[in-house]
Amino acid sequence: SYRLFLTDRWENGRSSIGPDRNNLLSPNDLIWARDANDETIKMWSEQKDNIEVAVSPEDHLVYGDDQDTCQYRASYIPDCLLISDIREGFLLLNPSIRTASGEWEAWHVAEWYPGAARWQSFGEMLEFYIQHDDDDDREDNR
Repeated sequence: SYRLFLTDRWENGRSSIGPDRNNLLSPNDLIWARDANDETIKMWSEQKDNIEVAVSPEDHLVYGDDQDTCQYRASYIPDCLLISDIREGFLLLNPSIRTASGEWEAWHVAEWYPGAARWQSFGEMLEFYIQHDDDDDREDNR
């Protein structure tokens, strides 16, 4: 779904997503989190020592309304692909967790969650934020 989005994104005009309007990186600017020279990413990656013990792989795989954004495996972050700029948060794709069809798990890491909101795929994350954008637009028009 992310590859299709990259192909389509300039046609549909969407180049940012999420509440903090993270700008999505162009394909030439994508970088592995471990290679990003950024203190914010390093901070979230290093939290693994504090929370990793308490988060089982099963707890990490809870999605939707039952998800606790504090229950994520920080050790995955260095191996994730950074797909957005870094503002109050940032967006990642996690190749360590894949759907049956091969889609990578999608993350939105931000202090105000706190932690990492996760979806089974980029497509699910995009649908979630499009729905919430539509909800916000309806509320603004009341």
